[in-house]
Amino acid sequence: MSVLEAEYFVERGHFLGKNGHINGRLVKERALNDPHILRNLVIQLCERTVEYSPSLIVGQKNAGARLAALVGAKIGVLSLQLNKPSVDTSVAPPRISLAPLHKERVVVVEDNVTTGRSIGQIKQSLSGYGADPVAVVTLFNSGQATAERLGVLNFEALLDPEITCWPADTCIPCADGTPRSLGMLATHRTNG
Repeated sequence: MSVLEAEYFVERGHFLGKNGHINGRLVKERALNDPHILRNLVIQLCERTVEYSPSLIVGQKNAGARLAALVGAKIGVLSLQLNKPSVDTSVAPPRISLAPLHKERVVVVEDNVTTGRSIGQIKQSLSGYGADPVAVVTLFNSGQATAERLGVLNFEALLDPEITCWPADTCIPCADGTPRSLGMLATHRTNG
């Protein structure tokens, strides 16, 4: 898919996002809820994933784990769902019983990479079992992520929706007088 096709998954506007003002909102549901689109995207994820000869596919709950399971089933590789870390840091989540993974070729499959925080959490969970991902493969790269920024050897995204984020005090659309769109205000609150 090309960058032009990535636009299908973006609602353009001037939104208040989690980390500042953004020029578009990713609408992942268009990919994840349409069986025809999802099937085509999973095929493309599989093509990228098999290049790394994985012995284990890992995804973080919910959408990432769903994609990891679909990719794993299609290429005949075991998939593993990692839970998101608990918000309450005083209660450690129970460790799952896994044999050491240091010999596994782990590929992380994600739905979207924005800040890389989820990838960091996945890497931390895997390191507890002696594993380090050989690659991260994602549907969307909406945060200009790179392998270097994520601290992984290989990073591939099917689609780059080219969503730009500005701090509220240096927002270009604000400076141009563009009013903010209402699409994300109900779900994302920041100062500015």
